[in-house]
Amino acid sequence: MDTDIADIRELHNAWAAAEQAGDTATLDGLAVPDFQLVGPLGFVLDRQQWAQRYRSGDLHTTTLDWAIESVRVYGDAAVTIGTHTQTGDYRGRPIDGAFRSTHIAVRRDGRWRLASIQLSPVQNPPGIRPGGGETMRISINVTNYDGADLGEIARAADEAGVDTLWVADHLIQADPHASPDGEMLEACTTLGYLAAVSERVRLGAMVSAVTLREPALLVKAVTTLDVLSHGRAWLGIGAGYQQDEAAAMGLPLPPTAERFERLDETLRIALAMWAGDRQPIHGAHYQLAHPTCYPPPATRPHPPVLIGGAGEKHTLRLVAQYGDACNLFDIPDGGRTVRHKLDVLAHHCERIGRPYADIEKTVSTRLDPDAGPGTFADQCSRLAALGLDHAVVITNGPWTPAKIAMLAAESDLSR
Repeated sequence: MDTDIADIRELHNAWAAAEQAGDTATLDGLAVPDFQLVGPLGFVLDRQQWAQRYRSGDLHTTTLDWAIESVRVYGDAAVTIGTHTQTGDYRGRPIDGAFRSTHIAVRRDGRWRLASIQLSPVQNPPGIRPGGGETMRISINVTNYDGADLGEIARAADEAGVDTLWVADHLIQADPHASPDGEMLEACTTLGYLAAVSERVRLGAMVSAVTLREPALLVKAVTTLDVLSHGRAWLGIGAGYQQDEAAAMGLPLPPTAERFERLDETLRIALAMWAGDRQPIHGAHYQLAHPTCYPPPATRPHPPVLIGGAGEKHTLRLVAQYGDACNLFDIPDGGRTVRHKLDVLAHHCERIGRPYADIEKTVSTRLDPDAGPGTFADQCSRLAALGLDHAVVITNGPWTPAKIAMLAAESDLSR
């Protein structure tokens, strides 16, 4: 793997040098025929369209630097994350900016070539800014549907600057603060509706039990959401735990050890399908003769993966190995549990050689509408000081535009 990573870094260096020189012949040799560039404003160029901008003289690159932060290899596919800084001009208009970059490389005929580049603006996410200057993303999690107007919730979340609108993935009500016979909508269908009535907010299930849907079906559902929402989907997944729900609804819930085996396999299947790897998969629990995922997700290399749960032996190890985000719980013990769980996650990352900073640290917490002004802001400041990046907020009863407005005011999401 070390050799692969060195080869991929050399590929990026060669690409940057050729692009700076406007050497389209070399660039052609470094890319696969179906190469795509996704620009920071969402436009998509194929290899010929992109090269034509150089050949026509419209695009000039003066300097180009790729600061590589991490390289992850999955068989014959690899994902490189970093920062892309470029100066030059396009049709006489100056280019001078930094972008977050995600590059996908594939191994063809024994050598690595670029399959896609996705650029997005470097900017601070919206959220609370505690006294120390930290930024915390703020999301909401819909766990209670009784009397909820989902269209209003989605539009209010869009307008307020909420990062993600999460929904629970259960067939019966699991919120301990709601009626056991309360309304519960199926998550994938609900997320599709939310995508249609929103424009900006990201969308995901918090979280899908691995045994609720077969892996390929789950991957296809999340990919479809990502395509139809133009790149706003998460895959939120966990091992599952609701024995009463499984018994009531006739759902499979194997022993804990097997559920974690299935979770490991499902995560590997998802990453392989998103990487375009169509090789057969022969796992202990899942066999896929010809996995395919077309159309591919709009988010490249794939929708971010949040793995729910705080188990130290299995869950946090899987976060370090496969996840883009973890989800911990806001336990009222002065932060001792959260600090310990983050230390365990950091240890797992160190053991496999993955940068701890790659992983977004989310925490599930609660908004009390009856608390005094500043209470939630102080709550987020405390969580940010523990090293958490992203608060996933639940509330008693259904979310309403008024509660979201209160959340926005406390969090100063507009800043």
